[in-house]
Amino acid sequence: MSERSDGDACSDNGLSRILQSLNISRNTLAMVNQVHGVTIVEAHEGGDADGIITNRPGISLGIRTADCVPVYVAAPQSRAIGLFHAGRAGTMQEIVVHGIRKMQECYDINPGDLSAYIGPSAGPCCYEVTEEIAQDYSQRGWDTQGRNLNLWDANIQQLIAAGVPNSQIDCSNQCTICSRNFFSYRNGDTTARNIAILTL
Repeated sequence: MSERSDGDACSDNGLSRILQSLNISRNTLAMVNQVHGVTIVEAHEGGDADGIITNRPGISLGIRTADCVPVYVAAPQSRAIGLFHAGRAGTMQEIVVHGIRKMQECYDINPGDLSAYIGPSAGPCCYEVTEEIAQDYSQRGWDTQGRNLNLWDANIQQLIAAGVPNSQIDCSNQCTICSRNFFSYRNGDTTARNIAILTL
């Protein structure tokens, strides 16, 4: 995840600086047009999607976020990775479950071999929504605190339901809204974005 000092990941200059710092070529970075859905594509396909997967060495996956949850998954034994953009809508539609199923279909991975990481994003301390949306999440058995959503908990529960062992799931526990290390739409960064990158 890019920090503010690296520059806005939406700008060509900001992205170039981030990739240079990571020694990643722009030609090997796969990104998609994010639409807050649950479509998952392989890195070479591109298009409208909110999840990207690959088993090709040397390919990097990237998604942009401003408060949404970047979910990283990797199956070292199968040499496959996935990166999912789990915002409020994507989480509700269980994008990580769709993503893991797609990895199973394409790469025959065992979910029990996956390791997962929940990146910096809107935390339960700050992510307030309407009462109706909070009730929708609560009815699914996901943690809510009044009108505040816990997207981290919801995605962790989905990862576990998809077969990823709890012991192989880690969470940054960093809130983009109250931290000043990351861009946040809720904090007024209406165009600036962070970038999550995962490389095989």
